[in-house]
Amino acid sequence: MAQKGWALIYFSLGRYVFKSCSKGEYLYRIELLKNSPKHLKSREYLQFLEETGITCVTTSMNWVYLRKPVKDGPFNLYSGIDSKIAHYKRVMGIWIALMFAEFAVAVFNLMIGINLNVPRIKWINLSGCVLLFILTGVFAWLSIDLSRKIKRLESERIIRE
Repeated sequence: MAQKGWALIYFSLGRYVFKSCSKGEYLYRIELLKNSPKHLKSREYLQFLEETGITCVTTSMNWVYLRKPVKDGPFNLYSGIDSKIAHYKRVMGIWIALMFAEFAVAVFNLMIGINLNVPRIKWINLSGCVLLFILTGVFAWLSIDLSRKIKRLESERIIRE
């Protein structure tokens, strides 16, 4: 959106708020912190980023939305392979947790759907079950994709050492 002249100013539960800016004025990055943004270590990290010209635009749970003016140069959050791997592992942990949660709810819906004798409700449960299994697959695919990226970075790290 920054490329179209819209600067992010807020995000919450899938709702983005933008304000007008010059086209291409900012670069954005999103990062998953180890701790809550209110945690002392997170506040110190965000303060360090502010000192380097990176602004924390908004937060949502442990996610932080960061921006830097394009005129200030490249915007790289990770200084090395280890920091990239650590970030990918944090994100993958979320995908895996969501995958198992979706799977558990899908199995629960499947059991209810099989054992119900009310046809209309039975089909609602079974339809929901199918959607939940699809979501389980999406989170599994996201986890596998990140796992591949992590393995590639670990191989690269070995080569560099």
